[in-house]
Amino acid sequence: MIAGDAEEKEEKLIGLIKYSDWSYERELRAFYPSHGMMPTDLRVLNASDSIQGLIFGPRMTDDDKERAVLCCHLMKASQEKAEASASSEQSLISFFEARSVINRFGFDIIPVGVLAGHYYDGHIPLKPVSKLDDLTTEHLMKMAAQISSNK
Repeated sequence: MIAGDAEEKEEKLIGLIKYSDWSYERELRAFYPSHGMMPTDLRVLNASDSIQGLIFGPRMTDDDKERAVLCCHLMKASQEKAEASASSEQSLISFFEARSVINRFGFDIIPVGVLAGHYYDGHIPLKPVSKLDDLTTEHLMKMAAQISSNK
């Protein structure tokens, strides 16, 4: 088949179906009619203030985990700078790890920590579970259990 003979894909159908094995992600998808050409800056919906946490995949490298934590830190810092009011309560960004389970199909969700307020060279902005207060640790454990039960 010559490339020019291929049918054009209908943009409105792209991404509407998600394979059921990924349903545990509880991903939010929003689609808006483009009415022709849509400017690049309108193609992205900023949902950074809605992010509660991030789950590291079982094969994710430590470097990628560090990069993900740093990205969350930079996103949060730019959001706070844009709001310019530090008086509002800061939302907690939690980190979990999905670990493969040998005796069954699926993953265990393990709390890793929360986003720390400060970043300096050589130290990722992550406060591990071992350094959290009991209330925050209990909150993370409940979130992990909820994530596991929704898979």
